[in-house]
Amino acid sequence: MNKKICVYTSSSTVLDKKYLELARSLGRAIGKARDALVYGAGIIGMMGEVAEGVREEGGSIYGFIPERLNIKGIAYEHCTSLEVTPDMYTRKKKMSDMADAFIILPGGFGTMDEFFDVLTLKQLGYMDKPIVIVQLDGFYDGLIHQLSTMFSEKFTKASFEKYYHVSNSVSDALEYINNYEPVGLTSKW
Repeated sequence: MNKKICVYTSSSTVLDKKYLELARSLGRAIGKARDALVYGAGIIGMMGEVAEGVREEGGSIYGFIPERLNIKGIAYEHCTSLEVTPDMYTRKKKMSDMADAFIILPGGFGTMDEFFDVLTLKQLGYMDKPIVIVQLDGFYDGLIHQLSTMFSEKFTKASFEKYYHVSNSVSDALEYINNYEPVGLTSKW
């Protein structure tokens, strides 16, 4: 096992097939590389597809699920290790502490919360781990535009753009993680 890669993504069950295929392909690639998946321990939506892809390739899966969501049909029962946390905050902390890298697949509110959480931790110097946004058919165009606006309007330093990488493929995302060099964190101020 090389790295523990935390994947943030959707648990929606009504997504276009292309998103589910992206998630499954990422899971397979993580498993083939003998990296481990760290994730929110869900079986539904893209979360479940990533886990199933890792499992198909014989990879390790570390799941963290809050007590409130630890329900049959929601929680993934095939985790190598499954930890039930008291709440979402503890879940996020345990996942980010364990992870060597983060991949952001298309997702909703929870995915955005997790992305901005680890990006803020990096901005404030609490960690220097790779963060990769995987773009599919322009899904994150609006987010990338908003981040650019934050830089251009000086709500955050333009140099912080190097704190995350935007990728158009699973292979590029994993290559970025494998070749990651710490970016040399600078002060927010």
